[in-house]
This record gives sequence, C-alpha cells and structure tokens, in this order.
Amino acid sequence: RSCVLPSVNVRTEVGCICVLQGWSTISVRLYWTRVLLLGGGYHLARIALGGGIVRRYSARSASGTAFFGEKDFQQQLIIRALVQQFEMPIAIQTMATVRDTDGLALSSRNNYLSAAERKAATRLHQCLQTMAGALRAAELTPQAIEEQAMRDLKHHGWLPDYMAVRRRDDLQRPDVGDRALVLLGAAKLGQTRLIDNIPIDL
Repeated sequence: RSCVLPSVNVRTEVGCICVLQGWSTISVRLYWTRVLLLGGGYHLARIALGGGIVRRYSARSASGTAFFGEKDFQQQLIIRALVQQFEMPIAIQTMATVRDTDGLALSSRNNYLSAAERKAATRLHQCLQTMAGALRAAELTPQAIEEQAMRDLKHHGWLPDYMAVRRRDDLQRPDVGDRALVLLGAAKLGQTRLIDNIPIDL
C-alpha cells in the first residue's frame, strides 16, 4: 500500500493493467480505469507522481491543507482518492479555475500559443459551454454531445484528444438520472495541448 514513488515506471499490458513502481495492483487498477480513458498513460504517471508528492508532504507534517486547481479535474479527484485510501491527515481543497476575460483558463501553456492561436484558444471553453447547454436541453445523448464537440474542434483546426461527459465523483459515463456531472476537454492547438472542464449540475 506504499505510495512512495522514488521513480515512476509506466507500462501497459493487455487488459489495461498499468504497473507503477511502489504501487499495489489494486490501486493501479482503480486509478487506471478512472484516468486512462481521458488522459492516457502519461497523464496517469503525472497524477501518480503528484500523489507521491502528497504522500511525502503528509509524512513531514502532522496535518495540513493541500490546494489543487480545478482545471486539472482528474488530478484533484485522484489525489482525493489517494488521501482517503492511505488515510493521510490532509484536507484537499479544490480551487476554482482562474480565467482570462475571454474565458480561457489561465495556464503556463498559454505562453506557447501564437497570437492567432491565443485568439482561437477560447473555442475549447466555448465548446464545453455548448455541451453544457445541450445537456440541459436534453435533446441529445451524452455520446452525441461529445461527438458533436469533437467535430466542431476538428473543423476549426484542432486535434482533440477527448470531449467527455462524466460523473463528477468517479469520471465514469453518466447513467440516466445522474445530476452531478463534469464536462472535460483536451485538445491540441498547433503544438500546444490545452485542457479545461466545466462542472455542471442538472
């Protein structure tokens, strides 16, 4: 059950098994199923490393509060699960995404955008807002809403990784009647990969 990660070694096998040095198979399966669909192996490794940092922080302090941004929704969700699983004396507080006046989520990655790309970068958030409107209208299935958003981004020159409708507590596909959701998006604009999300209550 140790969460200490002196080094991270990620490899995939048939059956969606991810091996991370220092982690139990059960823990890895839990986080793999929650994260891989949206972020891939790299994202999983980064979240795992983040969990290791939280673990080391816990070992050095009797108690405390750790702050994580809502923009990387998957990261803060997994770290919450880590804190609970390993009974760490840490309170996790999620901070709202800070946005520019045009709605773009602030990120160091924005510095890599050209002037034209910076102007176009607001489309990711706009697509998520459109998805939210479509969910509230209840005229399309979540899958159809996802596909529509992917087509929109591709049409405007983006390379989307995913535009996803998920349950907010476990990132699984929503069932009929689920109300607490999150809309997540990741897409490449030029050479820069941007992420964003919108929590939504139906």
